[in-house]
Amino acid sequence: MKNESKDPDDIDFTDAELDLFGDFTDAVQRRENPDIEEYLARCPESRDKMRTILEMALLLDREMNRFRGKYPHVDLKRLNELRRESRQK
Repeated sequence: MKNESKDPDDIDFTDAELDLFGDFTDAVQRRENPDIEEYLARCPESRDKMRTILEMALLLDREMNRFRGKYPHVDLKRLNELRRESRQK
């Protein structure tokens, strides 16, 4: 599915790329330590574009885990809900 936004800064993704990203992030969330190279082999024509995105997903996951370790009492989902509520007012 192509991104239908008209913003020139947006990147279009194919269905295969979106599936790759979803499968990779699911594996990261399940703590399976997915191998980026194995996932990139599924879409060799998108290797350069997707490598950066998958690396960023790993970095974000590590930082979120570090944050949760440092602030275990903070409910990030609740904070996001509060943010959305405050924007609707």
